[in-house]
Amino acid sequence: MKNKSRKGKKSMRQQLKEGYEVGDLEVDLLGEPSDKGFDHYVLYSKPTLPDLVPNNTKDSMPEINMFQRASQNVSSGDFERDDIKHSWKVKNPLVRNSDGTSKQISGTEETLNWQYENALAQNSLVK
Repeated sequence: MKNKSRKGKKSMRQQLKEGYEVGDLEVDLLGEPSDKGFDHYVLYSKPTLPDLVPNNTKDSMPEINMFQRASQNVSSGDFERDDIKHSWKVKNPLVRNSDGTSKQISGTEETLNWQYENALAQNSLVK
């Protein structure tokens, strides 16, 4: 009796296979076609997207601050903040060797100096 009731209904796999053979765009194979007949059919449906209502009022726009202004400007030399004296650890050499050439600095020191100068330039633009 069970077998008789199943004969009248098509399985989901059979429905998908028929849809694929007819050319239904929502049905496709999962992976590459198999020569052995073990193809897996998948029902691909279009995703439903929520309706987005544009809101052009300025009052509803959140305020976004990308930069925060510092209370004190950073100087290129020694400076004092909260009664603590600060000095930069890597200094640009103004010292000359005995033969008159300027003292060479390592690549690391050069990179730190460049980053420091870059930070000063960016801070001056934020003001």
